[in-house]
Amino acid sequence: METVATGLTGARAGIQPDDRITSWHTDGGEGGVLSSPIDFHHVERRHSHLGPMGLTIDRAGQHLEVVLAVGEWGVDARPVWPKTIVEAYLTVRERPEGPERDALAGVLESQGDTETLVWLHSRLGRLAAETRDWDAAHEAFERAHAAAGTDLGLLAASWEVRADAEERDRDPTHAPNAWSEAVEARRALGDTLALAQNLLQLGMISARRGQPGPGLVSIRESHTLWQEQAPESLGASLTENSLGVSAAVRGDLERAAEHFGRALTIQERVAPEGSEIAGTLNNLGNVWRRRGDFEAAEDFYRRSLAVDEAIDPASIRVSRTLNNLGLVAKLRGDLAEAEQLYRRAIAIKEELVPASMELARTLGNLGNVAYERGDLEAAGEHHRQTLRWFEELSPESLTVATNLLLLGDIEK
Repeated sequence: METVATGLTGARAGIQPDDRITSWHTDGGEGGVLSSPIDFHHVERRHSHLGPMGLTIDRAGQHLEVVLAVGEWGVDARPVWPKTIVEAYLTVRERPEGPERDALAGVLESQGDTETLVWLHSRLGRLAAETRDWDAAHEAFERAHAAAGTDLGLLAASWEVRADAEERDRDPTHAPNAWSEAVEARRALGDTLALAQNLLQLGMISARRGQPGPGLVSIRESHTLWQEQAPESLGASLTENSLGVSAAVRGDLERAAEHFGRALTIQERVAPEGSEIAGTLNNLGNVWRRRGDFEAAEDFYRRSLAVDEAIDPASIRVSRTLNNLGLVAKLRGDLAEAEQLYRRAIAIKEELVPASMELARTLGNLGNVAYERGDLEAAGEHHRQTLRWFEELSPESLTVATNLLLLGDIEK
């Protein structure tokens, strides 16, 4: 293992960096040897939202058995290499544009190790995406696709890694196309559960990018596949959640609450401590806030916050729920509590996403509180910060016009 994300299923199961995972098995009798990071990727893609997974681990010569709960694993694997290859790889990680990258790729090519070559370029693409170096990321991912050639399994894995990186690290243009490619590769493989996951991702990001119609088509196809294959699984609950979000966007709060309720029922049974149930609780809070029942909304938000804080108290998910609790406090007229909640959210966002619309929105909310308290100087400062970020990141946004109007009112 190369990295283990804090708070997710892998870390909670006790997996550590440098553990070597040798095999997997499920209660249903499925299982096999894990000989490469691509093998690990395929198993996670098919099974992480289906049910618990048993893993056999080699930790410094000691054999251990661990059980991964259902949900996102948060574990990155790398190949088992000789020491010299590991050292070369670590050098490439530090200097991905240097000659060492091509030298290492040449070694893998000479060994006929296409699978590891695809993994290497995909990994370098993901690392570049994490630093927002999109030119380097796209070049690395294209190398991965080229190395995969016509091997559908390798193509699917390389497109999935790319799509996840571009979505997670906010590439402004490419993620929907990458998910579309990943969908088609899994469809050609006849890999139903992985296809269902990819369709859901494609549907959600299409909706967020202003294509709700095509997005809903993909989400509904994913929902159908999960209902056919595993209707009481975490994967099925996630499609219910996405259908609920789509209904809420259309203004159909009754249908949204029905979908979120079905999702919650499944998640309370299969993943009561996972980040997924926290998301569902937050969505239910949004529904009740929009219905004007602030007490019910606050209850759902606080339940969501408790789950997420138990996983990672300084996560972006915690900051979003704090922001939502701030909205409810402001609507109840408790400006002091709203300010406190917004400031807690901002402290996390400034650490994790310092140049983002995430931060800008909460700064704007804090500005609204200051305005209602009559502190026009503080309100002007917060709205100018909000305007600056939105003009840079989303200049056509309605928020730009809103902040200009507010600033005009403040500065009269």
